[in-house]
Amino acid sequence: MDSISKFNGIDYANTFAKKISVMHELVKDVLSGHLNKGDVIIDIGGGPGIGAKIIEDLGIEATVINIEPSTTIYDIPQLLSVKKYS
Repeated sequence: MDSISKFNGIDYANTFAKKISVMHELVKDVLSGHLNKGDVIIDIGGGPGIGAKIIEDLGIEATVINIEPSTTIYDIPQLLSVKKYS
């Protein structure tokens, strides 16, 4: 593996990362119409803290229960609007 951008000849950064970003925007659009202050959300993955970050970007005060199989969840910064449980 040359780097994160190339894996087995696939240009990961330009093939998958851009699609993931679009998917995150779609999830954000859907969540914006369904979440209310005080809601409790279960985040089952998508990257460390992505669900919490999306909710934070929406400015919704919510509790996120994060189910993350790795320790990378501890690498994300504290968020203002989101209580984090993992």
